[in-house]
Amino acid sequence: MLVFGSDAGIPGSSDIFDILKKSTVIDLRPIDEVCRWRFNNMIRMDWEDARQGKLYSILPARGSEIIVVGSDRVVLQHCHDSLSESGYMFPHGIWLLPGLEDVIPGGDYASSIISTNQISRAEEVALVRRVLWSPSPVILRSFPLIAQNICCGACQPHLSMLDIGAGSGRDAVWPLTCASPLRDSIAVVVALDRTRQMLERAAVLADMNGVQNAWGGEEPPPNRSSSVPGVPRQSGQVLLVMGDATVDGILDQVSANANRTAHPPSSGFDIVHVARYLNRAIFPAIRSVLNPGGFVIYHHFLVGSYRPKDEAQLLAHGELADVFGPQHGFLVEIDDVLVIADGRPTSIFCARKL
Repeated sequence: MLVFGSDAGIPGSSDIFDILKKSTVIDLRPIDEVCRWRFNNMIRMDWEDARQGKLYSILPARGSEIIVVGSDRVVLQHCHDSLSESGYMFPHGIWLLPGLEDVIPGGDYASSIISTNQISRAEEVALVRRVLWSPSPVILRSFPLIAQNICCGACQPHLSMLDIGAGSGRDAVWPLTCASPLRDSIAVVVALDRTRQMLERAAVLADMNGVQNAWGGEEPPPNRSSSVPGVPRQSGQVLLVMGDATVDGILDQVSANANRTAHPPSSGFDIVHVARYLNRAIFPAIRSVLNPGGFVIYHHFLVGSYRPKDEAQLLAHGELADVFGPQHGFLVEIDDVLVIADGRPTSIFCARKL
């Protein structure tokens, strides 16, 4: 065993148990090595997929502590440098593991973190498909409420959703995955972002989770495969649109690409989601673009946060309830404060258009 990328050095046998039980382990070894032995809590990915950006589709939030293991030092060094630049931390370093005997001594306790049994093709696929990411907390909080409205007939099936400032696509893709309570109800999610690189990552994330995706107004970037063997396809679709957050612009582009979605949003959206993005100028447009019975769900930093440092980029307490309240034809369903891990207060807001 060789550890690099950390000043901690090689951990002792007892420390390895604790580290592995508490850490996210990404395994970049070839599949034949993984089939011989593997960590029980690992996530496995081919190096070629990782190099193409697919590694970002399974990782937790930036700032998380992870361990990357492999049997090729060049591969691991490249991975370490790439992830370090993106804000991931390696307090326990990168582990170069030629074999099981270099990791941990045998014994009954080892079986709690190490598996040596042969795995089937389905189990192999499951290792690749396991993900650590989750959507914004306002999606997790509001989607069960929206699902209840669908069940009671207040909302129609084949919903359309707009994700403003979509970034790498976690909040656009998750609603269409098997983990979402609205996976059978949302037909299309329009992911709007001004950065092409981020939307390309969103496309990779969609592919890795079996979610169909298309580009608004153009063909997908070259040299990107949209098929992942063994991953079942989901019924909904993500439409990737590059542009500024102007509702008129997004509707024009969706209309132009209506033939690329099974249930295109023709007049408006049933859900508008915004997370960690604030542009007060588009509040009136969000109100107008929502269909009757539709929901606006918003998650952003509140006054009292130490970042962003520009106070104009912080929401005031109660501000969203005024902007999307009864005076504008909305019923506020959720208006809570969530203090995230670093101590910053954030909004958990959901309102329904009457």
